[in-house]
Amino acid sequence: MTVIPFRKDVSWQEAVDQFIYFKMAEGRAGQTIKGYRDHLSRFFKCFPDAFDPQKTRKCVFEFMSDQMKPATYNPRHT
Repeated sequence: MTVIPFRKDVSWQEAVDQFIYFKMAEGRAGQTIKGYRDHLSRFFKCFPDAFDPQKTRKCVFEFMSDQMKPATYNPRHT
């Protein structure tokens, strides 16, 4: 896995765009790209502080452990 150093001059929206462009260049399917964008946008809207490297891990764990109804879980995680 490639780790890219954190840059304070980039917003989470710009970072998501760069990630999406990278995945598109790798040849990921359109539905996969849409899923990446949807999940990342939802994550950063729920956890706007998550782009702070000191808070990212905690926010990811909270997001991933969110209690969801099966009807919400299935489309989000399948």
